Amino acid sequence: MEEKSAAELSGYKNHLLLFPPPFQGHINPMVQLAHILHNRGFLITIVHTDYNAPHLEPRSRFIVEPICCGLSNQEAQSMDIVELICTLNKKCELPFRALLEDLQSRKGGFPVSCLITDAVLYFTQDVAEELGIMRMVLRTSSLTSNLVFEAFPVLREKGYLGGGERSKTGT
Repeated sequence: MEEKSAAELSGYKNHLLLFPPPFQGHINPMVQLAHILHNRGFLITIVHTDYNAPHLEPRSRFIVEPICCGLSNQEAQSMDIVELICTLNKKCELPFRALLEDLQSRKGGFPVSCLITDAVLYFTQDVAEELGIMRMVLRTSSLTSNLVFEAFPVLREKGYLGGGERSKTGT
């Protein structure tokens, strides 16, 4: 992370951490939100994974923090979207927790006051609660996808998606 001096940090209201999933349709709205919030006086840190990393132009207005999730493009391409999201949630939790703990404990730093993520990065809820940081969710998807997400528990239970009681064959 680029270090900012106390003088540079003094003009900000709060430090917001934005963590979009590594998919273009999620990254673009999150960066747009980052611009809006920065223009309203917030210090912004954007976290991204090494998998499908966004091409964020170097901006002095944002701090950009990569985390290593250890997922190759080849691995990701062999998965369906549900499996990919579940894998990202498993692989990102520890490096994200370490980053957040580091940000919170830096001397002379500006602790994170709110985490803004997408609902598909569900592991961030537990991490935020454990560290006492407020979490907000930015939904970048349509109403239809919300209905699909509501069906996931039933589909898992019936064995159509990973993690259910029964096998995919229904036995």
